[in-house]
Amino acid sequence: MNTDALLRRDFRNICYHEAAHLVALERFGGSGFIRINPEPDTTDRINTSCFRGSVIVLEDATTPSGRRIVGLAGAIGEMMLHDPDLTAVDFIDAQVVGDTSLSPADAERAAGFTETDVEATIRALRERWGAVGRYARCEMSKGFEGVVE
Repeated sequence: MNTDALLRRDFRNICYHEAAHLVALERFGGSGFIRINPEPDTTDRINTSCFRGSVIVLEDATTPSGRRIVGLAGAIGEMMLHDPDLTAVDFIDAQVVGDTSLSPADAERAAGFTETDVEATIRALRERWGAVGRYARCEMSKGFEGVVE
């Protein structure tokens, strides 16, 4: 895979990751907006990215389970982009074997999550996958130098 293809893949992944966080946040009574910066994100030792993304939370989710789901939504949404049939067991197995991990901020929000939380996150994202895609495509349309969808 050449550099351009890697940049496009990373950019698309981070857009979907942050869009999933935002959709989950809104689902559980919160609000915010996405910010993606063209700087390497090295906080995740497994999945280093060319971009750093975040959802700036204006109003947080209203319940502890909602906050856990918001924390899980980014990684789960990114996995669902590549595997629409993702199950809770698939996600948990990927965590165990190290194929994916939560960023420190996401891990803090999702602390103490259960398989039930993972199932609820997958369900919430599937129900609102159209919104995830719209937010992600909106971010992708903004592009960065050399990376415009």
